Amino acid sequence: RQVDPSIQIITDAYPDGFAQLCRKRLEDRLDMMALHSYLPFGSLEKMKRDGQPVVWDKITAEESWLGLTSTMPVDPVTGLARIPLDFGSGRPDHGYALALTEWNWNGWGTSLKLDWIRAFGAANYLHAMMREPKIKLATQSMLIGTSWGINSIRVNPDGKMPSSFIQPVGAVTGFYAAHHGRQRLRVELDSVPKYRQPLTSAGGAEQGAEVAAADVVATASDGRVWVHVINRQFNDKALLKIRLEGFANVFPAHSNLRLLQEGGSLEQGIGVKSGFIEAAIPPRTIACLELE
Repeated sequence: RQVDPSIQIITDAYPDGFAQLCRKRLEDRLDMMALHSYLPFGSLEKMKRDGQPVVWDKITAEESWLGLTSTMPVDPVTGLARIPLDFGSGRPDHGYALALTEWNWNGWGTSLKLDWIRAFGAANYLHAMMREPKIKLATQSMLIGTSWGINSIRVNPDGKMPSSFIQPVGAVTGFYAAHHGRQRLRVELDSVPKYRQPLTSAGGAEQGAEVAAADVVATASDGRVWVHVINRQFNDKALLKIRLEGFANVFPAHSNLRLLQEGGSLEQGIGVKSGFIEAAIPPRTIACLELE
């Protein structure tokens, strides 16, 4: 800091008690505590149903989808994804902001096709992190790699073509990076259907937890609003009816709906009907409605 006073200093906080020691000795000279979060983490053989390890070929495709795309804990009232902060540097009694220096959906050990499931897991993380005011910085794990399924960018080390390509988990992170605002807005949800989480993930979602079928976050910048929607449902559309409050121009002149799906992406215009903006989000789709 004698060289560059703007430098931000982050430290890890294990074991328990170290963060409190930092607060006592370093006070505000330290900026953030590091925290790592992976849900799920490790072999998916560890996931359970009715207290027993999941036999993946004995459950339906819908149960697999719902169980694996909502592995994070959820708010007991809203059913929206949340980041668990009750361990290590996540404990709230040190007063520092948090830096998630590692985060990702990180499961393996099944013959299931996981590419789009991983992508949905990354979107869940992004929504949960945007809702958590303690988190100041977050860096996704394994952004570039040669073999891991959670690589955002896969590189061929032998130089063969294509030399690199973006995987679905990276496409989702890039989608949010390109379409979001600097300020998170308050969102009030009404009549959002829920489903019961069919599986238990170690450290994450518990079987039976009531999960919101659609997870919503809204952000804004420079007169534009982005409504981010994850439709977790396997077969059903999420029917949205959106009303904006507290803006000079309540009804936007332009609105675009961008959809990110397993097969690719598309964009379409959306109109205003009877004072509301209405949109239908297809199942297993990540969407961003931009209002201007």
